[in-house]
Amino acid sequence: MKKDITKFTVFLSGFLLLFLLPDWTESVEGDSVDIEPLSRIIKFFEKNYKRVDGDGHPRQYALAINVPKHQCQQNFNPTQNNFLTQENALNVKNAITDDTNALYQGAELIAAGTRKVVSSKKKQYNMHSESLLLNPAGNSPMAKLLKKKNDGCSVFYSFESPCVDTCLHATGKHSILKALQNWTGHDGIKAFVFKNFWKFDTTKDLQTKFKQIVAHVPLYRCDDSVNAQTTMKSMAPLKGLLLLFLLSQSAKPQTVDIHTLGRIVSFFDQNYQTFSVNKDPQQYAVAINVHTSQCEKDFVPSSDNFLKEESPDVKTFNPLYEGKELIVARVKKTDGFSIHAERLLLTSTENHPIPPMKNLLNKRKDSCTIFYTYKSPCVKSCLNESRPYNILAGLENWSKHSSVKAFVFKDIFWADKTKQDLQENFKKIVAHVPLYRCGNQCYACKGEKNIPIDAHCLRSPTA
Repeated sequence: MKKDITKFTVFLSGFLLLFLLPDWTESVEGDSVDIEPLSRIIKFFEKNYKRVDGDGHPRQYALAINVPKHQCQQNFNPTQNNFLTQENALNVKNAITDDTNALYQGAELIAAGTRKVVSSKKKQYNMHSESLLLNPAGNSPMAKLLKKKNDGCSVFYSFESPCVDTCLHATGKHSILKALQNWTGHDGIKAFVFKNFWKFDTTKDLQTKFKQIVAHVPLYRCDDSVNAQTTMKSMAPLKGLLLLFLLSQSAKPQTVDIHTLGRIVSFFDQNYQTFSVNKDPQQYAVAINVHTSQCEKDFVPSSDNFLKEESPDVKTFNPLYEGKELIVARVKKTDGFSIHAERLLLTSTENHPIPPMKNLLNKRKDSCTIFYTYKSPCVKSCLNESRPYNILAGLENWSKHSSVKAFVFKDIFWADKTKQDLQENFKKIVAHVPLYRCGNQCYACKGEKNIPIDAHCLRSPTA
């Protein structure tokens, strides 16, 4: 038997399917999924069953099919007239969107969203879609589906890869590994497919974890966002399958697109900044918690597509505005001293025992959160851990929120422009969240670990 490795990289109708298989002499003729129909099947899933929220943003879902073998082989083109004809797409979407159950079970198709589970009055969690379909392993929706046709083609598709800490945790109560082991007993064609990497796993040991899937069933990735320039990061032989990881460009971005960030900051200044009687721009701070798509490449914020539910009179709220996706603060002058705008948003005050930023973060997770202050936080108070008005605890709390994050300033606070310890103090921000400076151009300040703060973030005036 040949041991030569053949690499296949196939572009199919906008999808890039990535896999490495041994020479075809190691596979059984006619019993492997054909790559072209698999690509078209995934597109069919996305077109007909994709789970989205009220604003049209995609959300995690998973589904599985058990269909006649020929529907996974050469030249088959799935349509509503010849594929899954017993399933109603609207019924599927309605079922998986209802987070009290989040499950659909049909004749040849099962599907799941995420189910909200309340374990106590103060504690709840979301049960992942993969677990909903694959557990309990011996009597799961997947087990029941496979019994309907023992020699069919079974495909399991997850919009995002199974999470490392729960789904691929061998001893966890929501682990899917036992179910995958049971799946191997099915006689038909098998394929486990995902599209995006679960965003909290992109820095974890996916190489080792994904081997746990491949130990039982062939693993594929169908992705329409990867281009021909993407480079291979690592390969590993996996029981007849070499898994190709494309982490450099294919994983969902975990940082805000810097050009989009610049446009968002301009939107803030145009809509929320106020001016003195001498027409000098006044200090203010703003924070948002929005869908991740609004921080990604090519998004252009406007009054028609961004922060649409906020009051048109935000500028008149002084010193604090709290909205649905937006909070804004201005300097509050009281008893002979000033409470800085950053502090009003990030810490508790007499009138606001719960920090406005904490309330904002609680409204949405898995999102994009941006904190923008026109002037950088002052070294003397805001960034001084020994002072009662510092914002560092607020930044630490923010760091625990599951979101893409960016802390942005435009100009350096007037009293700090000549200070020599900005490097050290700005690193206090970077210890919790990524720091940027946006003037005529945006710069990532960097500063992680032993990396120095970028010079563009230290010099004045704004470059």
